[in-house]
Amino acid sequence: MDVYDCMLLEWVNDMRKYKVRAITTRCLLLMSVRLENRFLEDRSEQAAIEYLRRFRVRNKLSVRRITHKGQRKRSELQVAIVADEFGHAMRYKL
Repeated sequence: MDVYDCMLLEWVNDMRKYKVRAITTRCLLLMSVRLENRFLEDRSEQAAIEYLRRFRVRNKLSVRRITHKGQRKRSELQVAIVADEFGHAMRYKL
């Protein structure tokens, strides 16, 4: 593993240690350019993204995807239902 890969892996581990929600491919791309100015010099953006995909495989890093965007509290859900019913009722009265 070269020095650049070590620095990028250390950054990923630090982000996960401090509970950063998600490290996207875009984040990895930006950090790669910051760590190595010449990262995109001889590569297209698609080639760089493929390099980062292989980097994740080499280092056994998973791709974490957002599976949900949170849950509403019961009180918020009741307000939303009342608002929907009111809007539906008003639509047919006008």
